[in-house]
Amino acid sequence: MKIYGSQNKRKGQYQIIIEMLLVLVGIMIAGYTFSLFTDVKTGANTIAVRDSFTVIADQVVNGVVKASATPNSIQRIRIPGKIAETSYKITLDGARNVVNVTSLGTGGITVTKQIFNIGQPNRIRNSEVSGSSLVVEVVSEAGEIRIRRGNWTS
Repeated sequence: MKIYGSQNKRKGQYQIIIEMLLVLVGIMIAGYTFSLFTDVKTGANTIAVRDSFTVIADQVVNGVVKASATPNSIQRIRIPGKIAETSYKITLDGARNVVNVTSLGTGGITVTKQIFNIGQPNRIRNSEVSGSSLVVEVVSEAGEIRIRRGNWTS
């Protein structure tokens, strides 16, 4: 009869081991699902930030082109303070004739747009503005075009 008693004890041990393995598999599936959704969220956030940076860069390029066509003028552009909780800066690079919009946080997202169709006497001066300014002024004076922090006046 001892044989039957030891077999019953082993059945209980096997059942506990199987239940522990089942719980472990459930935890692994939950962890995988969580990491999958985190990766999807991060990817979607990066795409949204990059698209928004592209729009801002296009607006600044348009402001530069308008300012080059109108000497001694100021073009005002409204911009968001942050995009998806990401701070950024806008840079005019006169040596390469480009506008850069770069994130200041982790991730290092940068969008670069080439500036075309500006008048020959105009020269782009290297300048930089933080995205927190909410208004960027593209200033054309004395043959130079630069950007600066601005105030919105109607």
